[in-house]
Amino acid sequence: MLKSLLTLMRGRTNNAVDANIDRNALTILDQQIHDSAESVGWARKALVVAVAQNRQEQARIEKLSSRIADMESRADLALNAGNEELATEAAEAIASLENERDSIARAISGFSREWARLRDIVRTAERRLNDLKSGRKAAKPNDSVLKLRNSGLHAGENHRNTRKSRENQ
Repeated sequence: MLKSLLTLMRGRTNNAVDANIDRNALTILDQQIHDSAESVGWARKALVVAVAQNRQEQARIEKLSSRIADMESRADLALNAGNEELATEAAEAIASLENERDSIARAISGFSREWARLRDIVRTAERRLNDLKSGRKAAKPNDSVLKLRNSGLHAGENHRNTRKSRENQ
């Protein structure tokens, strides 16, 4: 008996929750649209930051390549002048700069893949947001009709009521 009573209470609670969700479906949808728009905004900002960082790293590679070329020409000059010690130091510096440049290039390669993935995620999220907004536009009239029906006003009832009241007069 107690088990049946508890089951009944859970059933009534679930029905009340479902009815409340149904009554507030547009409010829930509006909040989901708001949350989605906010998330898309943050994702766009993250994408802009990612692109900016990628450009900075590209600029670093260009500077390193320029420094390497300068060091190579200086090492050549040192070798031609017979200064092997200076040429050796330049070669060591060149090797260090090339390692740094290669490391940055690998990071950029991985970063470019991540950037492309982020861009696809943002596009997908924007499409979903647009779908939600379209669904919201379609749901608004349906919600209005549902509210009218739930309040007891059905299409044509007012018309019949006026006709009846005229006939009674």
